[in-house]
Amino acid sequence: MRRHVIERTRSCHITVTAGYYIGGHVVLFLTTRKA
Repeated sequence: MRRHVIERTRSCHITVTAGYYIGGHVVLFLTTRKA
């Protein structure tokens, strides 16, 4: 059961990190496009 919780937390962390990474690139792309 503990192992399952660790796996779930790890996958959640990866999703959040990817979200921030993609979000940052989208903001960068939009600001570059405006200028």
